[in-house]
This record gives sequence, C-alpha cells and structure tokens, in this order.
Amino acid sequence: MKKMFSSLIKIGIAVICLTLAFPTLSRAGYGTKVPESTNGENKILLVINEEIYSSIQTSINTYIDDLEAENYKVILVKGKGGTAADLKTAIQDYKTDLKGVVLIGNLPEAKYNGTVTDLFYMDLDGEWTGSKNDYTGHSDGSADKAPDVWVGRINVLKLKQTGKSEAKRLDDYFSRNHNYRTGAYDSLPTHKGLIYLDDDFINTDTTRYLNKAYASTESGIPATDASASNFKTKLSDANGYEWIHLETASASSGTKASKSATQFAFEDSGVISSNLFYYNNSSKIDPKVLFYTLFSPYAGDYTKDNYIGGYCVFSNNYGLAAIAKTGVNSSSDLFAKEEDLYKALGKDEKRKIIGQGFLSALQSKFADSAYASATDIYYLTILGDPTLSIDPPIAKITDDPEVTDGATGKDVTCKGSGSLKNDTSAAINNYYWYIAGEYGQAGSKEVT
Repeated sequence: MKKMFSSLIKIGIAVICLTLAFPTLSRAGYGTKVPESTNGENKILLVINEEIYSSIQTSINTYIDDLEAENYKVILVKGKGGTAADLKTAIQDYKTDLKGVVLIGNLPEAKYNGTVTDLFYMDLDGEWTGSKNDYTGHSDGSADKAPDVWVGRINVLKLKQTGKSEAKRLDDYFSRNHNYRTGAYDSLPTHKGLIYLDDDFINTDTTRYLNKAYASTESGIPATDASASNFKTKLSDANGYEWIHLETASASSGTKASKSATQFAFEDSGVISSNLFYYNNSSKIDPKVLFYTLFSPYAGDYTKDNYIGGYCVFSNNYGLAAIAKTGVNSSSDLFAKEEDLYKALGKDEKRKIIGQGFLSALQSKFADSAYASATDIYYLTILGDPTLSIDPPIAKITDDPEVTDGATGKDVTCKGSGSLKNDTSAAINNYYWYIAGEYGQAGSKEVT
C-alpha cells in the first residue's frame, strides 16, 4: 500500500454514495431476507445470526455502505440455528452470479470426516454425503467438486477472554474494517510480509511466494531455529508486518505437535498459547499485523473455545483477516498453491480481494491431479472479511471524464466512502488509488 495522489495534482471529486433499499421482509430458504442493494455489479451474500443483528445493526449498515461503494450488490439474510444443509440451501438460492458469502456471528458449521470445513458452502454443485452436519463423501454431483464461491467467517463467540461482549467485539472489528477501507488508520504496519516456517517446513523454497504480493518480505529465522519465543518477538515488533505467513509443527511430529486450536506449537521449542492475547494477561501482546496465513493445526477451528486464529484477527487493534487451518498439517500435505493465492493478491493482477485469491488457489489445486485428493483442501477457511485487499480501493475514479496527464483542475466522478486527502496526511499515506480505471496511471506516486 504505497501509492496515493500527488499533492501537486488537484482534482475535484464528486462522491457518489449508493443507498440501500429496504424492501418488505420476505422469507428466504434460511432466515429472513433484509435489504438488497439496488446497484452494484459484484453480487455477494451476507448471512448474519439474527440474535446478534439488532445489537450491531449500525456497524452492518456501515459495512454494507462500504461494500456498495466498491461496486458490490449486497444481499443480507438473517437466520439462526438449523443445519449446515439449511444454510447451504439458502446460499444456493442466490447462486446465480454470486461471487461470495460472508457469514457473521454463530452460524451452522459443516464437518468433513469430523473436521470443520467451509468448503461445503463454497462448492455449490458438488455432491456431499453424510449425516446431520458431518459429511464423509464428496463427489462431482451435477458439475465438479471444486469451489464456486469464496466464503469467510466473522465469528467471535468462542473467544471467551476478550473482556468484551460478542456485540462489542464485532462492532470493534467492523470499525477497524471501515477505517482500513477509508484510510482512517492513524498507524499501519510496515508494508511487507513475514514468512515464518517451523523446522518441518524448511526446504528449498522459503519464500512461499509471498513475494508475489509484497515487494519486501522477510524470512523469520534461520533454518532449524524456529521457536515460540522468537515468533513472539516477531509478533511484538513495533513496526509490525502487514502479512504473516506461519507454518508450525505438523500432526506427524508426535507429542510436540499442536493438537489444540488454542496454540501455535513449534517442533523444537515451545508453544504460543491464545492466553498471550487475553485482555487480563499482564504480558499480553497486540500484534501490529493485518493479515495472516496460519498453517498451524486447528488454528482456524472457530468451533473451539479460544481458538488462536480468532484472537489474531478479532481480539486486537489491527487484525482483519486470516487464511487458517481448521485441521492438521503434514509435511507432505501442504496447501501447495500459495503461488496462486499470493499472485492473485499482487499488483500484477491488480490486487484481487482475499476471497478471490483464496478461491483461485483452491480451484487451481482441485484442477491439479497431484493435489486434487489432498485433505488439506478441505481444512482451510477465511477468518474475517474476504472482500478486503492488500491495497483497499477507497475510491475508484472513472474514465468519464477521462483523467489525462496533468489532470490539474479536472473534475472526476468516483465511488467511495472515504475522503480524498493530500500526501501530508498520515491517514492516507499507505493507500493506493485507481485512476481512470487503470492501475498505477499518471497522478499517483510511490510513498516510502
């Protein structure tokens, strides 16, 4: 996030704010359909637990405003209880042109062979066999097994030691989300990534392709020198890291492996437990990190009390999203398509959103016979908002009227909930603007 408008170019801005339409409530396959955007090209579905909705409705309305400003067509459904199949049926009701789904609050989870999987909701045309919410078979069905839409979870209910109510924790998260989208953060982490690999995972490739998304990346430790205390030091870095890619001890590592959702366990030295993030811990840390990839066993299992992935994303002043394991790791069964993920999030592909990058990587893996039957495909999820990107498009300036070189004094039309500021404003320093529909056209500059 290193670009912005040059203060030398003065551009008049007309901000077009899209408004929500609130139609008469109508019954949906799961719960109650509330508002639906009247405009927007990218159709997404928000499903929220109806018991929490009224408590955070203001935050949800702001979130929808932000999404609409980024050209999303938003459908919101309230619901509670039911089975995973009920929730999936509701998603399938809106599948035409659907890009993705955000699940907010405590909603039904599906399991595949006993382990939590949101791939069940991502695959809209495959065949899943099993009983209740636990599935044991997955086949092509009417099309194929590959996922069709991205899905993310914003669920804080199991974070028992936050010192705040569920509603307050969700309000805080959506406030951070809004500030990130609109450039209102006073201080952001350094625009770089950290790759931190436990001993099991040190091999010839130690970049994990994170350099496809960040020009600056740092390798966390020398080979065979990973430890809980060392990683804690990285998490406590005052300048922070925008993205951390972590891989910790695998299930094949015996007693030292993490078999708990509440910790990162390292092969040779120690664990980091979720209590390090507890509000009442005098030694607690507040990592200055926005995004995570957590290839650590069960870190993303949002059904477990005090799951550590949830604390990384939802229980501090910076966390926004994580791609996390809901099951085990093994040294031979890694994600293996990190390149597709991070490439999609990089500048070369114009900073796709996290949900699209994740979806592209999973689709690529299903299409590759070498990985199509790997179980780790099923045991990954997105914690947080999948519509976020590394460089948030606070406003998108259209090419009507066309912005040309110089452009001084020109008026342009834009969509966005953020205000434009010059480059003396610390709040906007780390953001990038799309100009005339092109990435990096005249009128923006690098800021170090």
